Amino acid sequence: MTYNISYTDIYDFASSGNKQGLKKWEIELGIDHKELDIPWDEDVDESLWGTVGDYCENDVIATEKVFLTPEVQEDFKAREILA
Repeated sequence: MTYNISYTDIYDFASSGNKQGLKKWEIELGIDHKELDIPWDEDVDESLWGTVGDYCENDVIATEKVFLTPEVQEDFKAREILA
């Protein structure tokens, strides 16, 4: 089954004043930020899968909050008009 799933990257469509990484947005907006001290180029032990899942879930929630900020919404609407 095929889903109509679109992808966008906030960093890609953000205007120069809003172009920053998720960690910086989390700090600016007071969003919970988690660090994960696991090497990205190595396998993750199964005992840490829950921790990795929590980290990923936190990033998704933070990304949604950043996307919904007024300044990012304005940048997204501008991209939609251009597209």
